[in-house]
Amino acid sequence: MPVKPWAGSVYWMFAVELDPDLHTTALEMIVRLHHQGIGARPFFLGLHALPALHELGLCKNRACPKTDFANQFGFYLPSGPALDEATIIRIAEPIAVELHR
Repeated sequence: MPVKPWAGSVYWMFAVELDPDLHTTALEMIVRLHHQGIGARPFFLGLHALPALHELGLCKNRACPKTDFANQFGFYLPSGPALDEATIIRIAEPIAVELHR
């Protein structure tokens, strides 16, 4: 979405979805980044996977393969208006290294 000339974007979330052919899940990548001091978090669970909805009898036997795929291979990177270029590079470089193993 284009940013209006009078506004600035916070770019609240930076999402990454891994190619399954890399044979790396989001959780595996999050753990690797954590060992390098970089916080990341998985995509939100789909509503069909939330235990509370199952307890209420909702979303029972509901298949959502695209949502499950996104949750298995997607994660969010650190973000916010205070990130400077050096920090962005510090976050991006280990991801590039991991993806080129």
